[in-house]
Amino acid sequence: MRRVQLFLAASLGCFILAGVMLVSPHAVPGARMAECTKMLEGYDKAGSTPRRGTPERQRYVDCYYVVCGIRLDG
Repeated sequence: MRRVQLFLAASLGCFILAGVMLVSPHAVPGARMAECTKMLEGYDKAGSTPRRGTPERQRYVDCYYVVCGIRLDG
């Protein structure tokens, strides 16, 4: 019976963590790093960057800072 309770507690913990990540993906710093790394790799493969003055460019600049620690010009 004890194993069943442990399994249910672990399942509930995973469910709660998944819910938090669904509502706020930036709640866990590692998730933000992974998201930014994926976005930067996509632009690197394409050989381009977003146009200046667009919201996507601001997201790119913020992610570059998160991953590389260098603040780009907006």
